[in-house]
Amino acid sequence: IKLLRIRPGFRNDPITCDRFHHNLDNPSCHPYTAISYTWGKDHTPKHSVTIDDGAKVTPRSLAIEVTSSAFEVLKNFRSHLRPVTIWIDAICIN
Repeated sequence: IKLLRIRPGFRNDPITCDRFHHNLDNPSCHPYTAISYTWGKDHTPKHSVTIDDGAKVTPRSLAIEVTSSAFEVLKNFRSHLRPVTIWIDAICIN
């Protein structure tokens, strides 16, 4: 499964995340929150999110566009103190 670690920041800071693979069969399974949300009527991507794809050989950062509702979910779950790990279909499913 791919998970998304939202890096700490304040509400109006740019959103940056790490996307990484996680084995659910691992006994020390990393805790995460699975998020289901309403897309709304407008599916047009409107906000940019920076994601480190977690590649070990050649790490790279990607700027991806997400809908307003997905962007609001990321802002609402983000902490200013610590990283937060989530699964969100708009980003974690290829």
